[in-house]
Amino acid sequence: MDVPFTTETGSGSALPGGLTNREVEVLRLVATGRSNKEIAAELVLSERTVHRHLSNILGKLGVSSRAGATGFAYDHGLVGRRRG
Repeated sequence: MDVPFTTETGSGSALPGGLTNREVEVLRLVATGRSNKEIAAELVLSERTVHRHLSNILGKLGVSSRAGATGFAYDHGLVGRRRG
């Protein structure tokens, strides 16, 4: 599934899937296997806020799971190469 690069950042560069900068941060951490609790601690957010960001990410990317979002992150270079 190709998701267009639609969101403009302050620097004029686009983010994939219409994600915000914060959503990209959350997605990168999801893709590395962190739990919502771990993400909340790392980004100094509540778990509820992380859950909301993740719900928004899944909706914007048109996927229904953390695994689907992780695949998107790797496919679009938001995290390093997959091992294996």
